[in-house]
Amino acid sequence: EIYTLSLHDALPILVIQVIVRPVNRQAVDVGKWRTALKSADRGKTTQLYNLYEDILLDGVLADAIDKRIRAVTGANLSFQDAQGEEIQELIDLIDSEEFEYLLQEIMQAYFWGVSVLELSFDAEKGMEVYSVPRKHIRPDTRTIALQENDSEGIISYADLPNMIEVRNRKDKLGIILRACPYAIFKRGGFSDWAQMVEIFGMPKRIELPRSEERRVGKECR
Repeated sequence: EIYTLSLHDALPILVIQVIVRPVNRQAVDVGKWRTALKSADRGKTTQLYNLYEDILLDGVLADAIDKRIRAVTGANLSFQDAQGEEIQELIDLIDSEEFEYLLQEIMQAYFWGVSVLELSFDAEKGMEVYSVPRKHIRPDTRTIALQENDSEGIISYADLPNMIEVRNRKDKLGIILRACPYAIFKRGGFSDWAQMVEIFGMPKRIELPRSEERRVGKECR
């Protein structure tokens, strides 16, 4: 997927293509989690975010995150002027799908560590929100990389008025990091249990020669 990043209207027209690649899914274990964590500590988050994508296939973990997000998106929000009167245009904006998506991505920064959002406004379409793929975000330099594996970004969003950066200050890699080993252990436990059931769960069939049957029968008697 190629995403075209359009900069603010007040600036000279500049079109930059960010190449977004599909998730690289592999069998995960604690060793790979530790390797991805060490790589992320050096500023390369691609491995870790690919692992996050796979870990979030865990239904319990994904539902726990969705529950936290629904608590925010389901809240009744209102915008009032200095006289306490609601502004209908902003109420309509708050009730739109794009605003709900904006809240979701702001909350995702708590779980993933960072979100960078590009906002655009159109007279016909209204507000549109694009969440920059996190594997391309370089929070330390506040830039966006063209390729997910690039060590440095070349698109600076620090001074762009239509870009919003949301960070988890306490956990810069997000709190999904803490849940990874437990989700991995659980997945491994289910796999081991299934293997044990496959091996030992079926009834055993023992065949003996006729002479051996007589001997065993005498011993049983």
